Amino acid sequence: MNVTAIIATHNYGHWIMDAIDSVLKQTYPTNIAIFDDGSSDNTYEICKNALNINRIHKHISDNDIKLDYAYSTTHNLTNKTKINTYLIHSDKPTGGPSKPRNKLINYTWNNTDVFAPLDADDHWINSRIEKIVETFKKTDAGLVFTDYFTIDIKTGIKQTVLGESYHFGRFLQQDTIHSGACISKKILELVKEKDEFYCEQMRCVEDYDLFMRCCEKSLCIHIPEPLLYARVHQDNSTNSVKKEVWENCWKLMRERMASRNGKVQ
Repeated sequence: MNVTAIIATHNYGHWIMDAIDSVLKQTYPTNIAIFDDGSSDNTYEICKNALNINRIHKHISDNDIKLDYAYSTTHNLTNKTKINTYLIHSDKPTGGPSKPRNKLINYTWNNTDVFAPLDADDHWINSRIEKIVETFKKTDAGLVFTDYFTIDIKTGIKQTVLGESYHFGRFLQQDTIHSGACISKKILELVKEKDEFYCEQMRCVEDYDLFMRCCEKSLCIHIPEPLLYARVHQDNSTNSVKKEVWENCWKLMRERMASRNGKVQ
């Protein structure tokens, strides 16, 4: 089972190496794909060096955005297994994480069975992917998620965020699945809408929207163990995205849900 970590990043050069290292140190060898979304700091150089990228393989224009695509190989740091690395660089920001994640999924589609989103300011515990893959192999799950730790960078306070066993009715009321939930390729094939996995009209709640579509069509399983560290800081979308943008995205998500299923109870 081939797993690919997908990381969308913008100006997170101060944290991106923690995310990359956590993928490279997984006990289950995991490919890594990064989209540098028009960063103005040193993110791109860090990613090129870490992913062993030596040259650009193709250039693509997407409307007014120029994209550079590259790929290579490196080695898992835990067991020295060879893994694939992918890097896409945009010459300007694309307006949120949805388009970068979609580009990464499409770029790595032929070599991936499970996609593992990872926020650029988060990082995994070394056994995370191994335990998630075990769950996928033992069940018919289309989506697997875990508990996680939060770290407040201002206060240094660390907290454990415990999830709950998945229940669709509960999920309708509140997003109880962390954005780093892993998704099988077979389910992504079923939930793709308008050639998009993540809705590119959404600046936020795009993961909730995708997970909702996955949960409508597949088994979703919770692993009751914290296997990820999530940083809490002023640049999190919760703090940095305007209230009206959040409200518009929530409205769009509800409209999309209604169009698929009729009135939601």
